[in-house]
Amino acid sequence: MNKRLDYLDSIRGLAALSVAIYHVIAAHWGWMPWGKVGLFVFNGGDAVSLFFVLSGLVLSIRYFDDQAQDINYPKFIFARIVRLFPAFWVMLAIYYVYVFHSEDSFFVNWLGNTHKWLEEAVLIRGNHNLFLPDWTLGVELAVSLILPVLVVVARHNIRWIVYLALIVLICGNGYYNINIFHFCLGVLIAFYFETIKNFDFSTWKIYPFRYLIYVLLFLMYNLRHVVEIYPLNPTLTSIMLFLGLDWFYFSAISAAIFLIIVINNNTLQQMLSIKPLVFLGKISYGIYLTHWLFINYLLMPRWDYFNTLLQSESKIFWVFLSITIAGTLVLSSVLYYVVELPSIKWGKKWANRLFS
Repeated sequence: MNKRLDYLDSIRGLAALSVAIYHVIAAHWGWMPWGKVGLFVFNGGDAVSLFFVLSGLVLSIRYFDDQAQDINYPKFIFARIVRLFPAFWVMLAIYYVYVFHSEDSFFVNWLGNTHKWLEEAVLIRGNHNLFLPDWTLGVELAVSLILPVLVVVARHNIRWIVYLALIVLICGNGYYNINIFHFCLGVLIAFYFETIKNFDFSTWKIYPFRYLIYVLLFLMYNLRHVVEIYPLNPTLTSIMLFLGLDWFYFSAISAAIFLIIVINNNTLQQMLSIKPLVFLGKISYGIYLTHWLFINYLLMPRWDYFNTLLQSESKIFWVFLSITIAGTLVLSSVLYYVVELPSIKWGKKWANRLFS
């Protein structure tokens, strides 16, 4: 399947925007009652689950078409590296210069890797000192190395992907176990994409209760926030700890079901395919990379100034949110056209030359 599905891009864009709003709220207002509601609605923490399942879907769907060619592993990895790193390196450089520009030995520290910027730049050893959310990029890169294997296994026998997902689920709360589980779900959806798209869910006995199911799905997606309000029974908590179940497993399953609903619903697809949302999807990576600059580096360090000026935490919130959203949209648009788009074109050109 070579046709790009704009509505999936829009979902990624909305998820990226929810991460930005979530981080604004969490920066100072998460403890307030309305802030807790905001964290619940704009659940940027679990939007990561949506990102990972969606990545597994969009990266593998092209290989399950009837006319699809075998996956070219070197070309696939090259394309992923070119897609992830250039824009990330540009923003990481901005973060580094902004934080350490006043040091007398700036270039000495940079060349000597004093602040471990090199480890963060290549996404290894868990260094996220300058840009905390870049831990997800490390996961994207690492799981991308095995995703072609998942595709080959699925094309040979889809049941093995189901088995792998279950094994990963049972194996417990390993850092990469959870993330591989997300990508397995995405590959499953990609494999059954046409079946999901054409299936008539109205024939199900539970279809009349679909709106209740939507509410339950939303609560499942936000389960980590639900248990903060209504803590689990200690016995259930002990069972979860024993099994190594993390809340990300529940958000992964609910994210996968949400994607299935959208794939099957033409009305939702049309709503998500309007031009502003599609453009939001195009700059979604930039939104994720740039919003941290405004929240963590430009606004929060100037809290006292805004507090003296506005003398109201609610007013400060709306100012911070407005500046963050507006600034992020502008900067991520620039990043897309100046860095991302040229690097994507360059990557395709050289991928075809080197790995045809």
